[in-house]
Amino acid sequence: MKNNISLKPIYAAISLSILSGLASSHVYAQQDNTRKISAAIEEVMVTARRRSENMQEIPVSVTAFTSSDIAEIGISDISHISELTPNLVILPNSGGNDGALICMRGLCRTDFTITEDPMVGVYVDGIYVGKSIGSLFDVAELDRVEVLRGPQGTLYGKNTLGGAVILHTRKPSGELGGKATVTAGNYNRIDTKSYIEFPVTDQLAANVSALTKNRDPFVKNNLGDDRWDEDNQALHGALQWTPLDRMTLNYAYDWQKKREQPMASQMTSATGWLAAMYGQDVRPNRESNVTTFGASHSNIDLNAHGLTIEYELDSIGTFEDLALKSISGYRKVENDLLNNATGASSPFIYNRDIFDYDALTQEVQLTGTAFNGFFDFVVGVFYFNEQGDYSNEQEIDAFASHVVLNTEIDNTSKALFTEVTSHLTDKLDFSLGIRYTEEDREQHHTLIDVSSGFVVMDTYNQTYLGAPEQIPTTITESNVSPRVSINYQWNDSLMTFATYARGFKSGGFNARANTPLQWGPYDDMQVDSYELGMKSNWLENRVQFNMTAFHQNLSDMQAQVNAVDPGNTQGGFSIVIQNAAEATIAGAEAELILRVIDGLDISAGYGYIDAQYDEFNSFDINTGAVSDIADDRAFEFSPKNSYNLSLNYTVPSFTSLGTLRARLDWSGTSKIYVTPKISGNDDINQDSYDLLNTRITFDEIALGDGVLAVSIWGKNITDEEYKIGGFEVDAGGGARVGTNQWGEPRTFGIDVSYRFGSLL
Repeated sequence: MKNNISLKPIYAAISLSILSGLASSHVYAQQDNTRKISAAIEEVMVTARRRSENMQEIPVSVTAFTSSDIAEIGISDISHISELTPNLVILPNSGGNDGALICMRGLCRTDFTITEDPMVGVYVDGIYVGKSIGSLFDVAELDRVEVLRGPQGTLYGKNTLGGAVILHTRKPSGELGGKATVTAGNYNRIDTKSYIEFPVTDQLAANVSALTKNRDPFVKNNLGDDRWDEDNQALHGALQWTPLDRMTLNYAYDWQKKREQPMASQMTSATGWLAAMYGQDVRPNRESNVTTFGASHSNIDLNAHGLTIEYELDSIGTFEDLALKSISGYRKVENDLLNNATGASSPFIYNRDIFDYDALTQEVQLTGTAFNGFFDFVVGVFYFNEQGDYSNEQEIDAFASHVVLNTEIDNTSKALFTEVTSHLTDKLDFSLGIRYTEEDREQHHTLIDVSSGFVVMDTYNQTYLGAPEQIPTTITESNVSPRVSINYQWNDSLMTFATYARGFKSGGFNARANTPLQWGPYDDMQVDSYELGMKSNWLENRVQFNMTAFHQNLSDMQAQVNAVDPGNTQGGFSIVIQNAAEATIAGAEAELILRVIDGLDISAGYGYIDAQYDEFNSFDINTGAVSDIADDRAFEFSPKNSYNLSLNYTVPSFTSLGTLRARLDWSGTSKIYVTPKISGNDDINQDSYDLLNTRITFDEIALGDGVLAVSIWGKNITDEEYKIGGFEVDAGGGARVGTNQWGEPRTFGIDVSYRFGSLL
């Protein structure tokens, strides 16, 4: 029954409550309708170290987006923040638009299977999101987004080698207020967003937000379903209860339903005998019309619960400001993706992926100070369990193959962690943290030939090709992740810091395996990171400049390599995931905010990454020996240069009717490799490109008890054609196919929003 839920009556009820403010006899005070232009850059509080702190005073490379930033930029899902964040790439999954591919400082994983863990952690209100599927969030009312660069293993745990993206939803304020927005745009876009918060009792407050997004497909298909549309509904509800002066409980529920068409794949090139089969399907440039075989869909059903309990404790001896926090989360995601992965006019890699996933998280933290504020500390315990089933039915007509791969997982992670900051002087701080993690992973896999029904591989019954075979199904691992940092506050304007941190990514199995060797397991990998940074404010806080340089050593990297495989009856070798690589990544980020001219905000960012494999051992099918192919491997979605510039201008008051603002966002990157192999793949990689977005808003239009705002916006206004994903199929003997997915074309539209009460 849950698939039949509609947000239309919910949205109507919220909108009615909001618009009822229009009937009030009290008119919004005219003298308040001009936006006050602040000369100084506002202080931003973040929770990067599990406690609220000024972003400019902590030894962490952070980019933060406040609720006003999110509204000004027009962020509708988390992928948009990467355009304005150095060394961060967030894109839809290449298999479909149902999850997020997140890369930071050169570190990411591009596969969305259930056995694959990310390298950049995502957290919603402190709750870890374990898989990429369902992580391309659409939240109607975000309060803040924090991007933490570098390993965050000590305080945030596994799979945060590149960093972490922290999402904070808006909590109920206990006051009455709300906001409603309607968007119309090209491709018949109609979106709605609404939010209302209200008091229930003196101790209980609530909010509800709802979102719908609808757009026609970007790509018409002459042979099957059209590609890449939007049909998305999301609901968020929250309660804040303060039963005691010292206790606060925050509960949140999230629901999302997507019934969409996946991104369009296009065959970029074809050679050899594959060209004879698919040459007519080759389209090297972005197309608005394709001829792609088969039906398609990308469906998601998501339900999530979160409960945070905070309690202030009495001082105990020298320990003061003690607070106990419990963070509990449950998340269920169901995904059904049907797609032609190559865009061919026949079933050449025609996939159906069915994903059913449950995750339970529990964390308890104790924070406080000691010895009259000489120490600040956090200590905690963490528990995480994920269970799920994944089915991948794959038809490849070129190889006369039609199989189903089924995988089941049951993974448990437990950890203890602490970090202590010593205020050695009024200027010098020293922080030391450590996290100990234990993991138990049990995973099973079957491979069935559809045409014959023959069970090729079965880990439950320990068989391969119908004969007994010893196939591993469990992994037990432990890891210690330390963090050491020192920071010095030279004066009120300048702070410098140095940090060492370690992060790790879990080992695992390969859900795409056709043989026991391909199945695995492979071990965990780790990164040791060294950072030097500065944070500064100048000219009475009208100039802010932050910069971080980093050097990372990656060991036991999980990489796809060729390996001798006696179990593979077709060639005697396989492409497998092994701990076969070592690498070094060096780079820097710089961010600048200028507010030297009243009304004009200028922000700029630059990221640099020099990522090099030091060793990459793979079996050479021509020589029959293992060789180092590091020179022929690149880091995916890790451009050497990334940059952004934003201009946000508030026009001096020229009318009593409202305030006019104009914004321009320019971002770009150098060359991007969409697959690790360099040679022969220039056709699918993306050369440097730039994107230009703009928004013009007339705000603070007094109406009833609230204000109206009208925004005209455009994204990718130059209609840049750029690739956001791709892969090759190399059949050997010169037979090869290259495939790509392309980014969004030019879009434009208008937003009309109304807000009142506590949201003014």
